[in-house]
Amino acid sequence: MTDRVTKAGGPALLFEKVKGSNIPLLINAMGSYERMSMALGGRSLDEIAHEIEELTRPKPPKSFMDKLKFIPTLMKLSNFPPKMVSHAHCQEVVITDNPSLYKFPIIKCWPKDGGRFI
Repeated sequence: MTDRVTKAGGPALLFEKVKGSNIPLLINAMGSYERMSMALGGRSLDEIAHEIEELTRPKPPKSFMDKLKFIPTLMKLSNFPPKMVSHAHCQEVVITDNPSLYKFPIIKCWPKDGGRFI
């Protein structure tokens, strides 16, 4: 079902009652350009791609004025290094009692698959 919906460009699917897990499963959340754009702040993907290209392939400044114009780009790049934090969103749920990957909603994609794969 999820394969058909994804390939047809269908909606995101939220499964709230997953067999063998008490954790909901969201599939195809980024399955359209519109949803990816919303997740990235609502800007167009072309605009975001252009910004990434400018940051990853900057043109070397040739004049003093070019160097001054390059300062905002350097400021943007300064936000990319990893930041150390004391509490992260991924630490909101900590399973200490009998931890197991089987508690997570790992799907079995096809009936003849050997099992559930991450």
